[in-house]
Amino acid sequence: MAEPLLQAARCLAYLEIDMPRTRGLFDELARLGELAEASHQYHWGRGLVLAWSGDVAEARDELEQAIRFADARGDHWVQFECAARLALLEIEAGADATELCARLDLLAALLGEHGSERQYAQAVRALARLSDDDAPFLSSIDDLVHIDARFLTPDLLGLAAEKRYRAGDLPGAGPYAQRALDVAAAVHRPSEVARAHALLACVAARRGVLDTATQHLAATADGRDQWPQHVLALCAEAEALIAPTTKEATWQ
Repeated sequence: MAEPLLQAARCLAYLEIDMPRTRGLFDELARLGELAEASHQYHWGRGLVLAWSGDVAEARDELEQAIRFADARGDHWVQFECAARLALLEIEAGADATELCARLDLLAALLGEHGSERQYAQAVRALARLSDDDAPFLSSIDDLVHIDARFLTPDLLGLAAEKRYRAGDLPGAGPYAQRALDVAAAVHRPSEVARAHALLACVAARRGVLDTATQHLAATADGRDQWPQHVLALCAEAEALIAPTTKEATWQ
């Protein structure tokens, strides 16, 4: 009887539905003891809520545990989904995701051509390798759109924008963030909408366009308790970039 409940909780985490309550739900599910500990659904879902909370090291451990359990069951799809989330965590942290990308390619091949896994694996690999040449990454995004998997693209575009921003490439970061915003709004991905607005606020603030920066930051104000920790960190960065300039202008 526990497994359907664990699966339902994991679905809430996967869809990012009311994440503060969902994290609390996983705290409650931990009381199931061995029933939870033996479930890949529990470790997968807990890994997702820990990643949302910014507990990246623990999230990695939980997702790897879910992969081990799924491997024992021969469930390649769960392995793929967890490995993909791990890869995005590594890319977000600026770490080397080469090994995880290779694992994704292998799992995508095992899953066959009927889903979006092959194209998504290619997109994650292209994101991990994103440098001066945007063409492979943009082509992989187009492939996902072509197979009607646009829902998967806001995370990738948001991370591409953040990679460009962290590299000091403001002209490159802005268009990626704007595209991420447009797609995330269209496919109802609120946390990715917030990430894109926060990035656009940071880019505008660094360019000295404070009105635009303030507008984008204001767009993240509602529902901040629902945003992942990395989005809140971007919002805080935008606030810090805007505030000194605003104070300076007030004193002049």
